[in-house]
Amino acid sequence: MPHRTRLRHDYYMPDYGDRPKITLMLAEQIADSLAADIIKGVYAQGQQLVETTLAETYKVSRGPIRDALQLLEVEGLVTIQPRRGATVAVITPEKMKAVFEVRAVLYGLIAADLAQQCDIALFGRLRASTEALKANVGADVETYMPLWYALNRQVVEAGRNEYAYKFLSSLLRLTLPVTRKVMLDERNRGAWIADWEAVLAQIERGDVTAADATARRWIIAVYEKDLRLAETDFEGSPQAGGAEGTRRSRKKPTQTPVQERKQARR
Repeated sequence: MPHRTRLRHDYYMPDYGDRPKITLMLAEQIADSLAADIIKGVYAQGQQLVETTLAETYKVSRGPIRDALQLLEVEGLVTIQPRRGATVAVITPEKMKAVFEVRAVLYGLIAADLAQQCDIALFGRLRASTEALKANVGADVETYMPLWYALNRQVVEAGRNEYAYKFLSSLLRLTLPVTRKVMLDERNRGAWIADWEAVLAQIERGDVTAADATARRWIIAVYEKDLRLAETDFEGSPQAGGAEGTRRSRKKPTQTPVQERKQARR
C-alpha cells in the first residue's frame, strides 16, 4: 500500500475512530468539537452558528471561530453565506443522491481491489473489526458509532487507489449526521453488518466482479435508509420553510435526535 498522509478531518472527530494523538491548532480544536456536535445533532441542520456566541462558549476571540467554521465549510458540514454568516449545512435529498452515487462507485472499486490483493492478513483484520461491531450491535450509539466509523475507514484505507481514498475519506463525514440517526435503530445496524459481510465474503473469495457489484448494492442500501431520514429532516429545516432551527446551547441540547424527528413530523 502506498504511503498516505492522513487527512486533517480524521483528527477533529474525537468521538469517531482511533485518531492519532497530535497537537491541534486552536481553530482545529474548535472545529473538532463543533464537528462532533453537528454529527450528534446538538446543532440542527440549517441552524445559525453565531460567531459571537461561539466565541463566548469557547472563551476565544472571533478569529479562531471564523477559521474553524471555514474548515468545516471545506468538509461540507457548514455553509457560509455573505451577510448571513454560518449555518449547519442541510443535507438535501439531491445532495444525498449525488454523494452516494459517487460513494457506491468508489466502494465498488475498493472492494474489487481488495479481492484482487488476496491479503490474508488484511482479511483477518477486517473480520476482527466486523466481529467487534457485531458484538456491540445492541450498544448505545456512542459506543457503536466509533466502531462503525473505524471499520469504514479501515476499508477505505486498505484500497490502493490514492484518489479514491482521499475522496471517500471526506465523504465519510459528510453524511454522518444522518447516518448516526439511522444507526439509532438496532435493525438498521444489523442490516448494515449483514450487507457488509456479503461484500467481505466476495472479497475473501477473490471474486473481483462480484465484490464490486456487492459493494455497490451495500452502499445503495445505506443510501435508501439515509434518504428517508434526510427527506424528513429537510422538510423541517428553515431552507424548506419548516420550523426555525432550534436555538440550543452547545452544552445543553434540549432534545434527542429521536425526539426531534417526532416533532418534525407533527
